[in-house]
Amino acid sequence: MFTKKYTSLVESVTVNDPAADIKTSQKMGRYKLGKYAIYQPDSRYLPYAAINTIKQDKGTTHVTGCCIGCLPVDRLVIRLADGKPFVFEFDSEEMAEKAVRWIEECRTNANND
Repeated sequence: MFTKKYTSLVESVTVNDPAADIKTSQKMGRYKLGKYAIYQPDSRYLPYAAINTIKQDKGTTHVTGCCIGCLPVDRLVIRLADGKPFVFEFDSEEMAEKAVRWIEECRTNANND
């Protein structure tokens, strides 16, 4: 039986059971937001415990094919304590705001456990 391997984007901070966390996650755009981390489609994840700040802003993403050019996106720029940024792109402002609320709520709940 094949077991998917999940890899933390922050080597020093991991989630105990990412497979269980992702099973109960919410899909937001191309990401899955669990109770303890945000998961990318490539099985890498960013643990909420590693997050220092979250900033929501607007940007563009480059596309190729029939619609060559740039498309507007809403981004979450998540910084770690050392200042290292991770950028997550969403199709709409509403989805990005929902992701921020979810992450902040999960971080608050983890601090109260």
